[in-house]
Amino acid sequence: MLSQAPANAILTPHWKVNHGMWNAYFWVNDVDALHAEFTQRGARIDYGLGNKPYGIREFGVQDLDGHDLAFGQPA
Repeated sequence: MLSQAPANAILTPHWKVNHGMWNAYFWVNDVDALHAEFTQRGARIDYGLGNKPYGIREFGVQDLDGHDLAFGQPA
């Protein structure tokens, strides 16, 4: 669930409070293709594409406000 914060809200990226925590996680059908597209377009890759011990292939980016967004699919 997403909602817009009030204009005067002070927003802190989750990773600044809890190391390694995302602000949002998106399940995708082709994480490799998405990673290639984001890389080609110059996205700020937060952590590279890889298979995680919990059975997910994922990567993360940081948006323009410093929030971490992760994208993954079952490995």
